[in-house]
Amino acid sequence: TSTGATVLNLAGSTGITTITNQGSTADLTLNNLASLPTSVVLNTIDDNTTLNFANGALSGTDDLAITLEGTTTNSEIFITYAAGSANDLETVSLISSTAANVVKNIDTNGADVATIEITGSQDLTITDILDTEVTTVSAGSFTGDLSISTGAVAVTTTLGSGADTLVASTGN
Repeated sequence: TSTGATVLNLAGSTGITTITNQGSTADLTLNNLASLPTSVVLNTIDDNTTLNFANGALSGTDDLAITLEGTTTNSEIFITYAAGSANDLETVSLISSTAANVVKNIDTNGADVATIEITGSQDLTITDILDTEVTTVSAGSFTGDLSISTGAVAVTTTLGSGADTLVASTGN
């Protein structure tokens, strides 16, 4: 829980498997994560969460799972990697659970994410246009109502069984 803007340098930390940002009332930045955690949970937050990965953290087939549990209108997720990294984060999986979620922005430009996967049963609204390097949105198993806007690129999109809204954008 962050009550003031907090930046943690995790360069010397190893074995981090779960990150939970719960009830923060200010921005939380986690720098130099040495590996992908198996679980990131954002619970009842209305501020920014930044996940910055060290050079060696992204290799092979990378999938970052983020569980959303009641994120609100001002919450933003920033995913980046350290300068000089040659590896990309291939997929960000958003699991919308517990309560309806609103995310203002998911900024994946800093990690070159190509695929956003959306699962879960609670409604999810992503207010801002997805970044242009996102070329696939996979939400076929999502049962909540989804509202998203894609960037000004060709995006392969699969929607779920909810009352989904997709806006195909022509630019930011």
